[in-house]
Amino acid sequence: MKIIVLILSIFFSLNAFADSIQWSDLELYNEYKSTQDIVFDNGVVFPAGEVFELRVMDPLTIPGYPMLYLQFHQKNCANVDQTAELSLLKIGETVVGIDMEEGCNLGMYLEVKDYYTNSSFE
Repeated sequence: MKIIVLILSIFFSLNAFADSIQWSDLELYNEYKSTQDIVFDNGVVFPAGEVFELRVMDPLTIPGYPMLYLQFHQKNCANVDQTAELSLLKIGETVVGIDMEEGCNLGMYLEVKDYYTNSSFE
């Protein structure tokens, strides 16, 4: 019985991100749908299922902290003036920094070591 429970828990934990693609598979100017709510500390929420276009993917030069900056544009943006300060978002075992910039742009700060992990997009 314990083996069945173990197998089912592994199956369901793997399926939680089965539809997500890895950060390394994202391509500029392609559209992606979020697989989870993106929640900022100030209460702004992009619900799961929102469509974003990846517009920027640049390395950041921060000594000791190799990072990538990814900028996504929200396709169905209702409030172009809305902003949010830097917050943290947990995606599986990975934590990314997020902010919202004017013009419906979602900024994500990803550590290079997490580049081959599952993203929050499909």
